[in-house]
Amino acid sequence: YSSAASDVYKRQDVNTRELLARYLIRYDVEMPHITYKYNIKAPIGEVAKTGMMFQNSTPQKHDYEFSTSHPEILNILQNEFTLGPGDKMQIPIIIKAMDKPKQAQILIFAQEKDTNKHEAMVFTISYVLQQ
Repeated sequence: YSSAASDVYKRQDVNTRELLARYLIRYDVEMPHITYKYNIKAPIGEVAKTGMMFQNSTPQKHDYEFSTSHPEILNILQNEFTLGPGDKMQIPIIIKAMDKPKQAQILIFAQEKDTNKHEAMVFTISYVLQQ
């Protein structure tokens, strides 16, 4: 999936309404490269602690920064790591409590700080009644 759009923004003097500047902004958007998919069941009404395995698949050492598309549902406990070539790390995460059955799809983004390359992991969280 990719998309492009553009918008025109104008800057005007609030008193005279005189046009001060006009900007054309172009957006190019692509879906991130999905490297892992996780399906997690979380008990309703409880915070769930878990982790995800992440591997540096490049031949260089990188500093990574992790972020989430829905921090109100899923938090990354430590969001910066340095990994050497081929190194793996368990990334600790917390899934916040929900009070009713629900399903949420969340992206976690891993960014190489030095190159700005991104990859993403998809988490599908199903809140279920505890047995």
